[in-house]
Order: sequence, then C-alpha cells, then structure tokens
Amino acid sequence: MAVSAASPIVKNSKDMKFDVCLHGDSQNPCVISIVGTGASMNSMMPIVQGLAERNLFVINYNPRDVCGT
Repeated sequence: MAVSAASPIVKNSKDMKFDVCLHGDSQNPCVISIVGTGASMNSMMPIVQGLAERNLFVINYNPRDVCGT
C-alpha cells in the first residue's frame, strides 16, 4: 500500500508567529514552559519569574491558535 506525503501547512516558516515570552538570562540553562488548556501566560507568571530568579532562562510558550488551529 502506497503512502502519500502530506503537503506542508505553510510554505514559508518565516510567516509563522509564535506567542512566547522570554525571562532571565539566555546564557543560563533553559526551561520551556508550555501553557496548558485552561491556563494563561499571565497565570504562569509567578512560576516563570521564580524559575528566572533561580538562574534559569525560561521560554514561556502559549500554543493557543498556533498555525491557524
């Protein structure tokens, strides 16, 4: 059975926009925070700031509405 390749969702990844906030020094070890269903980036702020204060670089990512979903 032949499997066809899926076509790309976007033609150029430069056109994609991501909802991220960066906290802390980018030279420090990195933690990626992915906001889950029912949460907002604002509600995660105390946790994210606490991690940054502990010498971590935090990327806070909100996947909501990514790529037109």
